[in-house]
Amino acid sequence: MNRRNCEYVVIGGGVSGLATAWYLSKAGRDVRLLEKNPAVGGCMRTLHQDGFLLEQGPFNVLVRDPAFEQLLGDLGDDIEVEPAGPDAKMRYLYLGGRLVPLPSGPASLLTSRFLSTMGKMRLLAEPICARLPKGDDPTIGEFATRHFGAEFAQNVLGAFVTGVFGGDADRLSLKACFPSLGRLDREYRSLFLHGLSVPIRRIGKPKNPRRRWKGLINFVGGLGAVSDAIARGLGNAVSTNCEVTSIEHRSEGYCVTYSASGVSQSLDTRHVVLATPIGQAIGLLESMAGERAGQIGALLASVESVPLVVLNLGFRREDIGHDLKGFGFLVPPTEEGLSFLGVLWASSIFPSHAPPDRHLLRVFAGGAKRPELAQKNDGELVALAMDELRDLLELRGDPVLVNSCRHAHAVPQYYPGHTEMVRCIRAQLSSVPNLHLVGNYLEGVSINDCVRQARETVQKMVALPTEADARSGG
Repeated sequence: MNRRNCEYVVIGGGVSGLATAWYLSKAGRDVRLLEKNPAVGGCMRTLHQDGFLLEQGPFNVLVRDPAFEQLLGDLGDDIEVEPAGPDAKMRYLYLGGRLVPLPSGPASLLTSRFLSTMGKMRLLAEPICARLPKGDDPTIGEFATRHFGAEFAQNVLGAFVTGVFGGDADRLSLKACFPSLGRLDREYRSLFLHGLSVPIRRIGKPKNPRRRWKGLINFVGGLGAVSDAIARGLGNAVSTNCEVTSIEHRSEGYCVTYSASGVSQSLDTRHVVLATPIGQAIGLLESMAGERAGQIGALLASVESVPLVVLNLGFRREDIGHDLKGFGFLVPPTEEGLSFLGVLWASSIFPSHAPPDRHLLRVFAGGAKRPELAQKNDGELVALAMDELRDLLELRGDPVLVNSCRHAHAVPQYYPGHTEMVRCIRAQLSSVPNLHLVGNYLEGVSINDCVRQARETVQKMVALPTEADARSGG
């Protein structure tokens, strides 16, 4: 068995692991990242096929966190941002067998058919009808019903939650999934009245720093270009095809054993960062055989995830009668007409994702609504998609490209009690020296959240350079 020493070992090369290793490297630390797959990126990978860019996980990102913005700035000329096209602002819901545009402003709110007349009246009556939550950890559905009415909760917010989490708004925790919204819900009876008062209370206060990238973005070459750029920056610190089999806690650190091309190797290290999907993290915690590690693993085992299949379908432009001007559509969980969670019109949002004479659709199957669909093979899913979407999108021909990406445990579900569980995990970790967890099963499922958690984790281990230091070269 080959044996080497390293100060920090990061296990897992998805966005959480890559960001963690990046920040450690930036702080001048000796770090090694071990990824079991042939390439890094996890869900943030892009497949290039026949002129199409096929995202294997997230399709776009809204740069809303300073940590992610700084990371992109650090990568500099190694990546090139591609903003979403103007048509992406138009979004639809599938309601009653047709696509209904969501309102783009106050005027269209009154004319859009996304809610019935009674539903609109209840929405506008939020300042009168809204109430503070009765419990400490309400669900997203309960929050939306209390503020905006049952119809809005089911048709609009229910569809949005399905699109983001693949889950059921009536089961997911508001404060775990949307912490800022949860705080507002606890502090203000009416969100509408609070929103109207914000500009007045900001008079005389300094403005928030201007974001470098506004709106939805992707990157030339896809989101995988970011993963590849981070890996290039890390250089020899990244090792792929390395599957960690055990972690042994020793007096001055850990021994990480892994298999590389069938050869067993090990690293002696002071710090271990688990940045794997939750199932692998639980298995590695169990391998440590310590009481605290076992308790952390048991807590993580209570987190459920939903399966998801991303079905990329490429078509000749002349074979689609619908103009596809927009972002795409989501399907409210109560709608029975479609089996899928939603469809993105990928080549309308980012034209570079398909050849000029082609269209690319991204169909999402599974989630909490229809988890059994994730068990169907590609042929069955394509047949179902063509059957259900043919009339809706005026499909006149079969797809010229089919690609699927399957995630058996795609999105962790933050049920009520999740934030307390995370607090307990943090408390347990404090008594396990130099063991750290990062991942989308803790405090946020988005790319922004994963990068933020990675930076916060590294900040607890080392002193990171500030953004000003980075700009000045210090």
